[in-house]
Amino acid sequence: MPSDMEMRIALVEKEQAEFHEVITDIRDILDRLVRVEERHIESREALGRAFSAIKDEVQERKSLEDRVAVVETAIPPLQEARKWFVSGMLALIGVVLMALVGMVVGNPTSAQTAAITHQQPGSAP
Repeated sequence: MPSDMEMRIALVEKEQAEFHEVITDIRDILDRLVRVEERHIESREALGRAFSAIKDEVQERKSLEDRVAVVETAIPPLQEARKWFVSGMLALIGVVLMALVGMVVGNPTSAQTAAITHQQPGSAP
């Protein structure tokens, strides 16, 4: 039969083996925790970059909205000016065409002019 001392030593060896297993488990868990923490840091940095990009996009959108508002207020007078310009150009073209028609219809040809000048008074043309 084993002595009391041998039983105690066996018990201490058993507890030491259990402690060794527990310490090994703790080491593995700490390794996993460190990896999770590293991923968390990377995720936090990525979120920071994403929020920064979103902020830049919001500022750019606000700038574009301001520019569109300026353009929208400037368009009605430009449209009216364009309408007046087009109307003026059409009127000018109409006047030029009427002048051309008047010149063609109103001026007799040189043969007609010669015939009119050689007519005798009292005779019908």
